[in-house]
Amino acid sequence: MGENGENGGSGPQNGPGGLSNNPPEETTTAPNVPLPSKGYTPCNQLKNLTNKQPFKDKTTILKNNINTGTTEKGFVIHNDATTEFSPIINGNSEGELNYDSYTNQISEDLLYKTYGTAHNHLLNNPDHVGVFTDKDINNLLQWGLLETYANNPYRKNTPENSIVFVTTNIGFFALKITDLEKLRLFCIDFASWNVGEVKDFMDKKYKNIEQYNITHNSTHDQQITGFLRFIQDYNIGIEFYEGNKDTLGGWKKLTLKNNSNGTFGFTETPCPL
Repeated sequence: MGENGENGGSGPQNGPGGLSNNPPEETTTAPNVPLPSKGYTPCNQLKNLTNKQPFKDKTTILKNNINTGTTEKGFVIHNDATTEFSPIINGNSEGELNYDSYTNQISEDLLYKTYGTAHNHLLNNPDHVGVFTDKDINNLLQWGLLETYANNPYRKNTPENSIVFVTTNIGFFALKITDLEKLRLFCIDFASWNVGEVKDFMDKKYKNIEQYNITHNSTHDQQITGFLRFIQDYNIGIEFYEGNKDTLGGWKKLTLKNNSNGTFGFTETPCPL
């Protein structure tokens, strides 16, 4: 969320299986199966993906957009040897990034090979924060649903590839799915909140200094700790990683730490895990 519950990346509106920004309640329950163990780990994926020169080049464009940009920029990630990454996509006149302008024009085959996105948040937009937003989380769900969709010819039993990246003024981050069903249920529940409920949540929890303290001006550690508390409290089924924003390497898994005195912090576990 931005500070007002707005402004984040969005997923495909009309992808196969009726994917939309508000995930359908009738979506088939996702099997709660562990990630594959044959050499696959989120850390391996993060290292391999961020070592690719085209990824580095496009992420540099995103990084350069943080301080002076007026609209978000981003790109889409495919499991395709010919088209691994989309061109840079620019936000609309309101500054928001919507990937539909790209995903609506690619082939169905390439859409089925889509599993992630990367984008930046803006320093000069007071509604933007330094970590992921609700729309970014929903975006991750869309790729997880697509990757495990029954009619996807490249279907996997678990959303092992699905990923979203964000680069902001405080860092370079990634989200991975640990439990697709928990993620789906959270997104359905959050989408059902009315305007008053969202405002109440933003004022009393998200921005509250005694709660999550995720605001445009909060520090790196405050925003990470708050976001980890948010993930835990709402049982979202995702995990949070941070890379070096200069080198795009040095990945660490971020985990909430209860200090047992009414305060919280976080631990950083370097890859490989």
